[in-house]
Amino acid sequence: MKKLIRPHYIDKFEKISTEIKLNSGESINVYTISQVLTDDDKNEWSKHILHHYITDEEINCGIKTNKVAREDYIENYVLPSIELRNGGEVSGVFGEIVFSDFIEYILHFNVPRYKFYNNFPGNPNQGIDIVAYKIDEKNTNNDMVLFAEIKARLSNKNFHDLQEAINDAEKRTDKDYALILDSARRKLYAMGNSEEAKAISRFSDSETPCVRIKGAGLITSANSCSSDDFVAKGKFIGVNIKNGEKIETHVIYVDDLWELTKDLWRRACL
Repeated sequence: MKKLIRPHYIDKFEKISTEIKLNSGESINVYTISQVLTDDDKNEWSKHILHHYITDEEINCGIKTNKVAREDYIENYVLPSIELRNGGEVSGVFGEIVFSDFIEYILHFNVPRYKFYNNFPGNPNQGIDIVAYKIDEKNTNNDMVLFAEIKARLSNKNFHDLQEAINDAEKRTDKDYALILDSARRKLYAMGNSEEAKAISRFSDSETPCVRIKGAGLITSANSCSSDDFVAKGKFIGVNIKNGEKIETHVIYVDDLWELTKDLWRRACL
């Protein structure tokens, strides 16, 4: 599987400039996609989502093998159903893909894209949501690996759902991380991506120094929030990180997120 191309919708991200804090005092980074997305933006984004699951060559082969139309093949054999569990599976997938793009192109980590490749619809992945890493060419002791837990709420505005992602991050142990890294390494090798598999192996060695980071993220639907709105209305009152834990937290909100997601899924099948 080839490395995915940077999608242009990334250029529409805008950081909320006001300093926003959780109830427990930690700073949190809030972003929105504020600019209007064109049809070209949406078409490219939809194909970017699809290519997390399958290549164009494999789609053509699947169409011939199953003797079905392209739209039917992608909808029934490739992408998770937008109808299943009221969109619950699509919600999780979409959130993880958006945050993978955000972590790679905004935070500048390497994010291996292995979780959804060649998965059958209705068979969601288990384990950590996102594994990402940075390599320091001058000092390997500064190499970083990020384990991020992501929650997505596409049809409602509830910033307190960030607490669920924080809770999941707090519960993770070194044993969990070892299993997650090993699973990622094996899947990447099976996909023929030996370069990223070797990079992941570097972080699997418990005796090799590196910086390990816990992350928590939420993508949610919201209308016309502003910097002042976040501060004045206390969006994150009641959202806490346990004393002594260090968790990087990010929130992304988008207007009419559920309608956008359904549109992208429809376009991906075309």
